[in-house]
Amino acid sequence: MDYTNDGLQNSPGDRPFQGYAGFWKRYAASFIDGIILTIMFICMGLVFGVVLQATAGIVIMFNMVIGWLFFALFESSSAQATPGKMAVGIKVTDMAGNRISFGRASGRQFGQILSSLILGVGYIMAAFTQKKQGLHDIVSGCLVVNKSASRTGTVVTAIVCPIGTIISAFILFSAALFPAIGNAVLRANMTTMGARAKDIYISIIGANTEREPLGLDPIWPKTGKKMEQGDDISKMTFENSSDYFSVLYDADRMTSPESWSPYVVYFDFSKCAGAGVPVKQGAGRLTAENNAWTIAANITDDMLDIIPVIISRNVDPTSLIPKEGDLFQQRIRPSAFTTPFGQEGFVLIRKGGAMCTFSWRYGNLGVIYQGASEKELQQIREAFQKIKYLTP
Repeated sequence: MDYTNDGLQNSPGDRPFQGYAGFWKRYAASFIDGIILTIMFICMGLVFGVVLQATAGIVIMFNMVIGWLFFALFESSSAQATPGKMAVGIKVTDMAGNRISFGRASGRQFGQILSSLILGVGYIMAAFTQKKQGLHDIVSGCLVVNKSASRTGTVVTAIVCPIGTIISAFILFSAALFPAIGNAVLRANMTTMGARAKDIYISIIGANTEREPLGLDPIWPKTGKKMEQGDDISKMTFENSSDYFSVLYDADRMTSPESWSPYVVYFDFSKCAGAGVPVKQGAGRLTAENNAWTIAANITDDMLDIIPVIISRNVDPTSLIPKEGDLFQQRIRPSAFTTPFGQEGFVLIRKGGAMCTFSWRYGNLGVIYQGASEKELQQIREAFQKIKYLTP
């Protein structure tokens, strides 16, 4: 016996279907499948990312394969439907109402990329086309139809659709706010880190002020050869900021309270951490892993206050040197360090003590040296012939 539906003939052995599946049934099915896949992705992410220590790229690729096989295998199976479609009583067929092959099911799944690329219009098409086909259905030559006249699918759809709509609206609303939320978090992190850099600056300036009446030299780091013999920090030279902070804090004698004598107060290694840079644990010298800051060496009192003396390590310090020409066209370059702040922003403390936070969007020398006269810019260029930035 042949069964027909809108002129489509079902092959022998196929169950007759009761019309094309409407938009809301398809939406409910997609929502249910989305929940199932999300749980699977989280589980696989934990297994591969945490247990197997796989990279994020590998986890994403594996989840893409899982998503493809989920739809392709279920829709080409004897059920002709994913769990979500089964729940609402619909299935996928070819244009003649027959079961589709794995290859066609795969084509339908990859066709959803097209439906997504045009802002989801490819999915919405299922509400308006004659045979209730989305763009991916048309491309792959498939139909989504009702299995039978059972009321179960209608009831499930009536329950799931309102819930799904509310949750989807919340997700879309959250996604719209995500950039603003992310920017607020970034600004908070930058402000917190800036305050720590300012604490380092104040500690150094405070120590210099106390040393001056005693006839002792400032403790800003120096490079090059020692000019005098002695174990005072002002007689030492440094090649990186981690060693400088270690001496500043007298890290080699931290475990001996009777002899431990830091050069500064209100400073410890926690001031060098944050925003993705872990805190130094235990005693011992500071290492690059736990140091977020690059510091300027060879600073002298006659240098202009606008010069950056402490900057977050994600900045290439050589790009801070102003050249002739339009400063707003001279970009500040990121360094090899991805933390703190990555490619989002950076922090600096000027020689005069001003704390500044910047987005990379505005990362140019015109912003850094805004208001400086040509004479002052020349003084800054001359200062940079002496200054050397010590990276972690």
